[in-house]
Amino acid sequence: NTDGRSCEKCLPLFNQRPWAPGSKSNAGACEQCQCYGHADSCHFDATVAERHLSVNTEGAYEGGGVCLNCKHSTTGVNCEQCLDGYYRPEGVAPDSKEPCRKCACPAPGMSRHCVKDDSHQIEGRRPGDCLCREGFEGVKCDRCARGYRNYPRCDQCNCVFAGSVNGECDGPCQCKENVFGSRCGECKVGV
Repeated sequence: NTDGRSCEKCLPLFNQRPWAPGSKSNAGACEQCQCYGHADSCHFDATVAERHLSVNTEGAYEGGGVCLNCKHSTTGVNCEQCLDGYYRPEGVAPDSKEPCRKCACPAPGMSRHCVKDDSHQIEGRRPGDCLCREGFEGVKCDRCARGYRNYPRCDQCNCVFAGSVNGECDGPCQCKENVFGSRCGECKVGV
């Protein structure tokens, strides 16, 4: 896995560890970077190695290989993530030939980005779920968030959300106890 007239460097995809000359006790073998089949070359980065940010082909965070020019809409140290605007569906492995799909988020409340992978499942979000702009909510961002009204514009309510009881903006602001003002934004004195 070496290259050069005197075998003084590693092949383009074998830089998980820095090149070192071989000895009786250490072969100094060049180690392949884990790019999941989405890059043709990588380089060694000492900072990445110190911070344990690069996974090797055995699944351990050892070495500092950084994949270059990730393909198939991937990005990241190991080409393990999808680009913004793309996601990896559940059950699709990072080494799949086409791991990333384009987000389908064209509606008014959508940011055109979506949840990229299954790392947000604890929040109840799945890969491909659209990320909403401020004032919108729902899997397809198809309704106004609390404190907003008039879908599909989703204008912010006039009422101060923390001081009103009608956070859905229906009619004039209805203030909570000890709160007053046309927008329910002021506390009563001494309270």
